Amino acid sequence: METETRSMDNLADLLDPPGFRDPSKPHVTDLIYAADAIGSGKEIVPFDYDALPEYSRNIMSMGRIWEHLVGADVIREACLQGLVPIRKPVMEVDGILGSVDGALYPVDRLTQAEVVVEIKARFSPPKPDFPMGNTKYMRQCKAYCHMTGARKVWMPILYFNTRPPNAQYLIHRFEFTDLEVEENWQMILNIRDFLNK
Repeated sequence: METETRSMDNLADLLDPPGFRDPSKPHVTDLIYAADAIGSGKEIVPFDYDALPEYSRNIMSMGRIWEHLVGADVIREACLQGLVPIRKPVMEVDGILGSVDGALYPVDRLTQAEVVVEIKARFSPPKPDFPMGNTKYMRQCKAYCHMTGARKVWMPILYFNTRPPNAQYLIHRFEFTDLEVEENWQMILNIRDFLNK
């Protein structure tokens, strides 16, 4: 028998090629992780994908593969609702970059999204307080709502769990108020300014 280990990164790149990310500008997710570190008294460590252990990179690659697979279902659902889907728009607002998994626009208003799509893969079963109880996910969604003008979010999540073995695909739909979105954006701006001191 001959066995060859194949790269999960390469497989994910085939299905979902990585986009350009300008390292000279802060990214929404970097600022959210910095806010979490500051809030918990931890050291702020810049994210370094290449420094992650192989198993972490493989799990992240599986998430990108899932994004590619579920994209077709999100596009179908958007079209059924009369919305125009845009996959993976990279946006810049106030000098901050955001890589949105998807945005859905009304046909008659292509300048302001109606829905932000944020796709996740989790290696645990669904829980009653999830995803609303996940501060990082909620901060990310609110930031992307600010950037796109949307207030509604669709969050397709693939849940893998081992006991019992199962895979579930759920779409969580929720909506933020203007105040929630703008307070969150102000927090992100504050973190950006704090890090630039």
